[in-house]
Amino acid sequence: MLLQTYPCEIVIKQHHNHPVHAAEVLRRRRPTETVKKKFVEIFQKGHSPLSALECHKFHLKTEHGEDHYVAAADGSICPSNLWVYKLYKKLCIEKYGPQCGEDMINAMKSFCGEFNSQSNKDSILLLCIFHVLQAFLLFIWNRESAVPKKNRSELFFLFKDLVYARSEEEFQDRLKDAMENEHLNQAPKVKCHLEKLLPRINEWALFLRQDLLTRGTETNNYSEINMRILKEKCSIVSKHSTQCNY
Repeated sequence: MLLQTYPCEIVIKQHHNHPVHAAEVLRRRRPTETVKKKFVEIFQKGHSPLSALECHKFHLKTEHGEDHYVAAADGSICPSNLWVYKLYKKLCIEKYGPQCGEDMINAMKSFCGEFNSQSNKDSILLLCIFHVLQAFLLFIWNRESAVPKKNRSELFFLFKDLVYARSEEEFQDRLKDAMENEHLNQAPKVKCHLEKLLPRINEWALFLRQDLLTRGTETNNYSEINMRILKEKCSIVSKHSTQCNY
């Protein structure tokens, strides 16, 4: 229909408006299937897009030696950051589903259902001991708690002794002593706060973690350092992306 309405003749002159015999052209080549498979394998080992690209470049240096810069300039061998991130996002969506919206909620429900059906137990929530003690100390020092300064340390160590009890019997003995403590009974808000924490002892009492594979780690230091490294990597990528033309 368009040809009948707008008749025309197209002449192709084969004249490129960009250089075709320059090294820059190699950067625009599409990555090969072999390269794609390599990145998929690297992602399966737990690498992020940035670390995967750094790992790939390291392998190129090992494989090509002093001539690695030639391979690094070829887009079919060493893809751009944008290509790596698109591949990573595509694989994540295929495996975990969308990252937002109703589809994300449905994917999470499906994953949780599959996990629960394959596991004898659901996941267990454990609170960071450092932050548990810190939060209790801050509550004691809050003006609204109305605890005299001379009694604050004593009330804090009453709770700390409960946290570090080595057995249920020891925990119950220390709890009895705490509830009968004169200074604790003179601070009803702190006592009420402690009573609210007791139903959640599975999350913070150390004697209940003896059968769990915590490997002696009772704080969330590993989680915090992983998040810090992730944020640093993201900031580096963001800064690098603004300086690069894809």
